[in-house]
Amino acid sequence: MVRPVGERLYYVAVDSQGQWVGVLVFCAAAQYLRHRDQWIGWTHEQRRRRLALVVNHSRFLLLPSRTVPNLGSRLLKLTLGG
Repeated sequence: MVRPVGERLYYVAVDSQGQWVGVLVFCAAAQYLRHRDQWIGWTHEQRRRRLALVVNHSRFLLLPSRTVPNLGSRLLKLTLGG
């Protein structure tokens, strides 16, 4: 079984009856990713200070027996605080 490495945050999405409909997992960002850092344009000092603000969305599971139209979009919106 593959497990996320480092710090992680799990969200379990439930319906109005309390039944699981999905799971989302966010992990701490990788320490060094050259292409990410080049794309963002960070200096070494900026990366050191700001890397804790970056997360990796590593898992997104919708249970097929419990899904409804637009469920994935709704869950992603809710994880952003909206």
